[in-house]
Amino acid sequence: MATCQFCGRKFKNAQAVRAHLRGCQAYQGSVPKAKPIGRTAYIGRAVPQAPHEDGDDFYTEGLVRTEEQPWSSDQSSARPPKMDKPEGKWEKRARQQMEARRQEGQQAERQRAAREAEERRRKEEAEGLRRRRQAIQRVKDRVIGNWWSLQYTIPSETKARAYQEIEQALSTLPVEELPESELVAIAEGVRDRLYRPVMAAQDDAKRQGEQRRQEEQQRVLKEAERTASKEEFLQHGYDYACHVLEDVEDLDPRDRETILRRVERVLERELTGDGSEDDVEDLVEDILKEEGIE
Repeated sequence: MATCQFCGRKFKNAQAVRAHLRGCQAYQGSVPKAKPIGRTAYIGRAVPQAPHEDGDDFYTEGLVRTEEQPWSSDQSSARPPKMDKPEGKWEKRARQQMEARRQEGQQAERQRAAREAEERRRKEEAEGLRRRRQAIQRVKDRVIGNWWSLQYTIPSETKARAYQEIEQALSTLPVEELPESELVAIAEGVRDRLYRPVMAAQDDAKRQGEQRRQEEQQRVLKEAERTASKEEFLQHGYDYACHVLEDVEDLDPRDRETILRRVERVLERELTGDGSEDDVEDLVEDILKEEGIE
């Protein structure tokens, strides 16, 4: 294993480290590129630079040679030992800066993910509320808005109360999980509980009105019958008085006319249409007695 001294990444060998340095931002931003030279200094003496597998022929200062390929023919066959250069101040600072930037990037990514998750949650919650409102509104329109009757008239304040109580009843239920038929049944129960007293009162009012109408008809009919009876009694009383006066001898015609007018007045005042003809005749006889006619 070999480790990049600038970014800390690990590779399987030093050759891979050298290949990595071309794209290492920590290395490119902190260490100037080494100029290519024909020979490489190593342990106090110059040796020929061994070519890299990627074709580059350069020497990077501060990088330990760990190539596994053979050195040139003029170089000793002995392989130099690996030597790790101690981390300098600027290298440590660069590493710390890279680590800080990496952590900042991770923190920013976590914050972005959290914001996206929160936004998705809010959208899902808003969509759920919208679907609940639509379901409840459909039920209210079906149960209240589309309900009508030829026999009953529901006051607007009763409808408003029914809307409100249905809203309260359904808002406590998992509307999105229940079938609409069940929600309609619940809403109809609330509606009927409020509508039933109103319809019962209207039924009572209709019965009372019909009863008053029938009573009025009976009263009018009875009054008409009494009026007809009274007219008949008046005529019968007048005729009876004329018949009695015809039998009175030496009765002055003017006195006769006066007595008959008095009989008419008394009969008009006293008769109600009830009773019988005998009662009328008795009344006429009483009037005639007062006039001195027996």
